Amino acid sequence: MSTSSKRAAAAAAAKGKDVSGSGHGEDQAREARLAAAEAAAAEAAQAAAQAAEAAKAATAAAAALRQEIEDGKPAVDGSERFHTPERRRQLSPSPERRHRRRGRSPVVQVYRDIGGGWPMLTRANYHEWSLLMKVKLQARGLWEAVAYGGVVYEDDRRALEALCAAVPADLGAALANKPTAKLAWEAIATRRLGGERVRRATLQRLRGEWESLAFQPGEQIEDFALRLTNLMEQMAINGDTDLDEERVVEKFLRCVPKKYEQLVLSIETLLDFGQLTIEDVTGRLKAAQDRERAPESEAADVKLLYTFEQ
Repeated sequence: MSTSSKRAAAAAAAKGKDVSGSGHGEDQAREARLAAAEAAAAEAAQAAAQAAEAAKAATAAAAALRQEIEDGKPAVDGSERFHTPERRRQLSPSPERRHRRRGRSPVVQVYRDIGGGWPMLTRANYHEWSLLMKVKLQARGLWEAVAYGGVVYEDDRRALEALCAAVPADLGAALANKPTAKLAWEAIATRRLGGERVRRATLQRLRGEWESLAFQPGEQIEDFALRLTNLMEQMAINGDTDLDEERVVEKFLRCVPKKYEQLVLSIETLLDFGQLTIEDVTGRLKAAQDRERAPESEAADVKLLYTFEQ
């Protein structure tokens, strides 16, 4: 074989080899693309299955919730049911609200200032001050803390605050250190009335005034009744527990002037002393007092009329 023939045969063999190599590379590329497509399809199918399961679970949960709501709420117009947002919040409260229900609910109390501020204690007005404080504390539900003690801590503190506000600043600072409002009230009474021996001496003096009590010349019925009532209250503050309103009424009737003897006799024989009060006796005696003044004014009017005719 000639040299040219060998070269032509070698070139043909090399060309055939190149053609077969390129064909094998294309087959491998196709196989890789096919594998990738199959893997993507498998992942898409798996995701679709999971989405279908999630949709099915959500549909079941929605149906259960709707059934629960419909069971707890009556239908509107026989068929249609209407669910307000407020109703849903009541059926499904927030975690914070549930926690608040389990714990202790805070109670907020609002107290109004009834009848203005507190009366101020001075060196000479303890009797009137104590009476006004009693009424004001009773109106606020605090008198039990002052008179008897043993109340809840909040009520005791509010009663002590009221006492500190109704006394001078120097005395209020001393009362603020008292353990209870009852002890503070007793400390005020001791400062103004003295100790037990001083109270006994004061009570003996008041009893002497009680025994010698009488109408002063020209004194009106109302003025004497007021003086009698104040004396009774002062005796009660200083420890006289035997003095009741029936005894005061008896004392009142013994002290009236002689011109009212007939009226006093009628009261004593016709009325029950257990049912009488100072106000009742004062009203009856004042009516008689006003009646005896009427003829004097009528006589003056007649005389004036006679002078005018002349």
